[in-house]
Amino acid sequence: MGYFNIGNFISICIVFLILIIYRKLAGKRTALTMTKLDKLEGLDTLGGRIERENAEALGRCVEDVISSVKSIVSDLSSNAENIKRQVEEHRQEIKKIEESRAENMAKDMEAVNRILANVVDEAGKRAGKMEEAALAHLQEQAEGRIQKLKAAEEEKLQNYQQNAKDRVAEVQNLVKSIREEWRT
Repeated sequence: MGYFNIGNFISICIVFLILIIYRKLAGKRTALTMTKLDKLEGLDTLGGRIERENAEALGRCVEDVISSVKSIVSDLSSNAENIKRQVEEHRQEIKKIEESRAENMAKDMEAVNRILANVVDEAGKRAGKMEEAALAHLQEQAEGRIQKLKAAEEEKLQNYQQNAKDRVAEVQNLVKSIREEWRT
């Protein structure tokens, strides 16, 4: 499983060590007590009774230790299952968050694309308006130049006409004076 509580593990080890030490001490005490009783009193029945009592006490102690170990192992197993369940729940939550993030990113990208499309469209419209304004300004300038050219040409034409009239008048005066000279 990969998950365990080091404190519980140490407790189990200590309990087993105590159990082993107790068994050795109980065995030595029983043996010593029995030899002393046999020597002192010589009664086999007392030694048997003490041995039975020690065996029963040792049996109860072993049962208690085994019960404690089983309880600790059960707790460890339960803790491991809880941790495993919590890890799976966290994985599910992370998966949901990732899916939500992906959806939000898609929505955000869609919104950015819409905004960019609107900006490009608006820029195109503005550029079109600016182009129309520039063309209108250029047309006005061209018409102004054409008007100036027409005015200059008309002025020149009027000057030519005036010069022509003056020359015609001169020629007529010259012709008149030559006629009069001829007549005289």
